[in-house]
Amino acid sequence: MELGGKSPAIVCRDADIEKAIDGVLFGAFLNQGECCCAATRLLLDKPVAKEFMTKFIKAVSEKIILGLPHKETATIGPLISREHLEQVAGYVERAKKEGARELYRGTVPADLPKKGNWYPPVVLAASPAMKIYRKEVFGPVLTVTEFDGLDELIAAGNDTEYGLAASIFTESLATSERAIRELQAGTVWVNVHNFVFNNAPYGGMKHSGIGRECGVEGLLAYTEAKNVIIYAAQKGFAWY
Repeated sequence: MELGGKSPAIVCRDADIEKAIDGVLFGAFLNQGECCCAATRLLLDKPVAKEFMTKFIKAVSEKIILGLPHKETATIGPLISREHLEQVAGYVERAKKEGARELYRGTVPADLPKKGNWYPPVVLAASPAMKIYRKEVFGPVLTVTEFDGLDELIAAGNDTEYGLAASIFTESLATSERAIRELQAGTVWVNVHNFVFNNAPYGGMKHSGIGRECGVEGLLAYTEAKNVIIYAAQKGFAWY
């Protein structure tokens, strides 16, 4: 069973900023955020936070375009239902009442059909105490939180009841190897987010699910192990 997530995207002080921006854009807004392993929590190392966010907000405004799915200009489309749209909007409004700062809100083009469940991309500065930092929103909503150093970043990445996926952006092999070991997630990406392969096992830790799908591990779920013991010695087994 795959039961949701609240996956972090961690940007370290030695990250390639442009590479990290592209990775987080895809991680957060693929399928308008209606993705179980979406990068919903952006965790930034303080030394690079200002530069990253200046460039990231510009990239969101230029590249995450709400529109009709069959249009080549659109990069995100409508949410699955009106009920879900209201739920996503409710999370954002509650977050702002709790003190979250809205860093960016996209627009809904006036020429889109009125009946569509259109919700623009939103980026919020949030703290770990806020509900939106903890609960799965399942929409084009990204929270941003700053931390100081790798110890704090990894601890923050693990500070969730979920454990479906996580990503880390760094140019250091040692940093990436530590993150792979210590991040409590069924999938850990390095310098990318939301890449999955059918021949690799997929699933989560903690409250994100039970078991794995895809890959050999996924096939094993459809098998039953049988323990067979054959005693082949010439003398009988005479313990007593």
